[in-house]
Amino acid sequence: MFAKVALPFPQSEFFTYRVPSELEARISSGMLVVVPFRNSATVGVILELLESPDPIKGNIKDIIGLGDPELAISGEILKLVEFIARQYITTPGMVLKAALPPGTMQRRKLYFYPGVSVCSDKPDLSIDKFLAQVSDNPGRWSYGDLRHFSSIARSQVEELVQIGALTVSPFKGTDTTSLRGKERWIKASENALQAKLKKGSKSETLLKSLLASPNGMASNSLKD
Repeated sequence: MFAKVALPFPQSEFFTYRVPSELEARISSGMLVVVPFRNSATVGVILELLESPDPIKGNIKDIIGLGDPELAISGEILKLVEFIARQYITTPGMVLKAALPPGTMQRRKLYFYPGVSVCSDKPDLSIDKFLAQVSDNPGRWSYGDLRHFSSIARSQVEELVQIGALTVSPFKGTDTTSLRGKERWIKASENALQAKLKKGSKSETLLKSLLASPNGMASNSLKD
């Protein structure tokens, strides 16, 4: 599967990218996606999905992952965007750049947020630790901050984004971890999917403890 993606540049009406198999079941027109562009990454909007690409020169790169799902564009708005682009002799990407919240489609830092799927059953302590850090501090770290996580490679993080275990957004998050005095407390997410965790794993044990404590748990008690 391939996608025509509108990017915030005036050079072309759309850019063609390959949809990774991990995203095929969850992707649709109007969604924001993160794509590679000129040795960097940017956010674009899917104009159309194709079974095979239009004739095109050069290699077709893969979509890195999904963008903010709350900013997805409806089919009617996409038609309006294409109409405005024709009327004012510009590209859909430039119209969308003006229509979406400021900074959404700029080439800038992309911050990590918890995703909607889970990793494979194969345990990996470095990945679990990184995902836990993102879950506790959504929107705090970007790709540029991966140098602080020596135990996980960028290629591993990109794979987590592709399978939906991580979501990326151009918006930096705020500190959502509650503070009580000098102690940090955490709570289980309201949509925590306990059934998808490996039975008998430490992750399942921890989640059960958090769900049994609706007011949260002190971070220094998590080792117990």
